[in-house]
Amino acid sequence: MSIFNIDLQDDEGNSYRPMANPDSQTEFTKAGSRTNIASGDSFRTAWGKICKFFADLGTSAFSGLANNLTTTAAGYGMDARQGPVIQQKFDQINSNL
Repeated sequence: MSIFNIDLQDDEGNSYRPMANPDSQTEFTKAGSRTNIASGDSFRTAWGKICKFFADLGTSAFSGLANNLTTTAAGYGMDARQGPVIQQKFDQINSNL
């Protein structure tokens, strides 16, 4: 693409079109369902989909992960690999009864 007869390209030689105003603001509404952004989506639609994605993540997506049975600090979720360890301990307790 050229503007004022100047061909704009990135470092790899791909043509691009700069935004009219990089400080422009886009109003959008959070999407009703989580769907991936797609080529051809408007900025308004894409930001609505991104907003829905982050809203659905919840707080556990940003917490730490504990792969042991001793962590008691707030903000950590238990790693799913601990499920069989816990089950084995329950089974051992039940067999001892």
